[in-house]
Amino acid sequence: MHGKQIPYEELEQFKKDYLPKYLIDWRSIDEQKQGLTVKTWKNLGKIPQPQVQNFLDKLGNNKIAKTEPFYLRRCWFYRYLMRNYAKYKEENPIVTIDRNNILEDSYNVLTKTKINLARPINVRFANEIIDDEAGIYRDWYQCMFKNVISPNKKLFLINPYKTVEPMNIIIYPKYPGMKFELYEFLGKFIIKSIVDMIIIRNFIINKLQLKLITRQQVTLNDMKYYNIDLYQKLNYINSTQIFGNKQLETIKFTWNIPHNNNTLQEIELIPGGRNIFLNDQNKGIFINKVIYVEAIMPYEEQIKYIQKGLYSILGEGVQGVFSVEEMNFFITGQEDIDLNDLRENIIYKGEYNENHPLIKLFWEKLYSLNKNDLIKFLQFATGSSAVPIDGFGALKDIHGRIQKLTIEPFMNYADDNPDVYKFHKIESKKTYNTIMLPKYRTKNELDNAINMIIMSQS
Repeated sequence: MHGKQIPYEELEQFKKDYLPKYLIDWRSIDEQKQGLTVKTWKNLGKIPQPQVQNFLDKLGNNKIAKTEPFYLRRCWFYRYLMRNYAKYKEENPIVTIDRNNILEDSYNVLTKTKINLARPINVRFANEIIDDEAGIYRDWYQCMFKNVISPNKKLFLINPYKTVEPMNIIIYPKYPGMKFELYEFLGKFIIKSIVDMIIIRNFIINKLQLKLITRQQVTLNDMKYYNIDLYQKLNYINSTQIFGNKQLETIKFTWNIPHNNNTLQEIELIPGGRNIFLNDQNKGIFINKVIYVEAIMPYEEQIKYIQKGLYSILGEGVQGVFSVEEMNFFITGQEDIDLNDLRENIIYKGEYNENHPLIKLFWEKLYSLNKNDLIKFLQFATGSSAVPIDGFGALKDIHGRIQKLTIEPFMNYADDNPDVYKFHKIESKKTYNTIMLPKYRTKNELDNAINMIIMSQS
């Protein structure tokens, strides 16, 4: 399974090509939402890469402790991937996918060819002209995950329950004829997105189910991420004395679960449950059984297939290193777009620089955009709508190498007709994270050009 290991003398070049100059020290902290404590993220500042590397050099090939800061563990993870899975300096395999049947065709092509998904591949869409390799690769990711959560695929759905974290997705409950092999493929694809460092902004997996996928123990506390109403009912039972409570003492070890034609079927939580009443000694068993039938049982087989795909790529080497919050952060990236960070990490070419009049107007326009419009502009410029965990200094090309956003003059017009750039659109080369900016003469011309980009990404 493992590819050729990188010789030690080439690791220095790896650091230069693949690691940003600094990493952001993200820490998971507690925050109150709807009166309950949940995990969120806080940026504690930048850590220089040499400081990280000194630690990794001392660690050697040993497994990193889960107690180490997240920035150290993810840097260890990227080095782990390069040492154990990368086929260094080899050409990436080429696959052709039918965009109109993107999920099933990707599954068929990649399963039959037995390509190692731990490394990048070159994607071509059938009957489409190749004009931007990285744009196509990232577009493939976005279309794939959009397809995965499409209601008609019956693989995932928006969590219908009230939770402390709205708009998360859950696995589709088991039904006859379900295509479990697609879940195995999806497990591989989730890890591949992390390996390729391609962020999927809207693929926010429910934390309880992600715990199950990563083989972690689910507790009552996790239910607030799945179904807050049920969590509160079970938590009330857990924190209340049953003896003497007439309402709770009448509860039996039975539960109603969905059945055919939207009906409910009463089942026993344990053998003989219809004749067993809740008490202070057995309420823990009752709570665990309810959690199982509500939040685990309908998805159990699907989860096993996702696990099979997920661990078939990375084996057990990274199991237990990352929490579910960190796994989701790997997949979805930063929520906010920090234009100051982008500005610090931009590269200018040709006559453009920070003090060029047009560049000043460019930043003035970007700072005026709302979050949704910034997302669309970022999608246009890089092929991805999300920001890497370590900010814009960690923008990569499709091979995983650092490739910061670049602005260069658009030169494809006749020198004897200077008015032509007034009508020319801004273009991008997503392979190189490059914006080709015509030399507009007025703010209005530039604003109109950027507005056109935003409209085209809608």
